[in-house]
Amino acid sequence: MQARSRTDFTGGLVSGQVAQAEAGQQAALANYQAAIQSAFADVENSLVTRQTLVRQVDAEVRRVRALSEYARLAKLQYDGGFTDYLTVLNASQPRQHNANLSIHALPTLPRPS
Repeated sequence: MQARSRTDFTGGLVSGQVAQAEAGQQAALANYQAAIQSAFADVENSLVTRQTLVRQVDAEVRRVRALSEYARLAKLQYDGGFTDYLTVLNASQPRQHNANLSIHALPTLPRPS
């Protein structure tokens, strides 16, 4: 009888260790899955941020080009005698300067190939 009780006790110990190991494995798997989901969320957030920045840079480039064209047209009008020089100054100085400053303040983003 004594041999049997040792076997039952050992069997209970082993099954407890197996259950503990399985619980540890499940916890590790849950942590791994959470880390993967977090990594995907980080990548998605980065892609959205990049896309927003690309749109801002593109809009700013269009703005600078439009201001340059405005200044060019104002100069042509002045040269043709259709407007005064104040229009040329208004078209070229502060807006163009601010536009160039804002373009240089934007981050440089590599274009995907």
